Amino acid sequence: MSDVYKAIAESTRRTILDERIERDRQTLFDLCGRLTPKHGLTSSRGATSQHLDVLQAAGS
Repeated sequence: MSDVYKAIAESTRRTILDERIERDRQTLFDLCGRLTPKHGLTSSRGATSQHLDVLQAAGS
């Protein structure tokens, strides 16, 4: 399985990726602010940043 598929296998990362596609160029603060009310995700900014790092490393 390629790195991209491994990266998006986790549901939180897929949600983050969907949000990034919907609204490009948002800050980490903005992204976290949208994840909670829209998707019910309460990940910390640090955890969200780590998810973004995994997605970036995989080339997503």
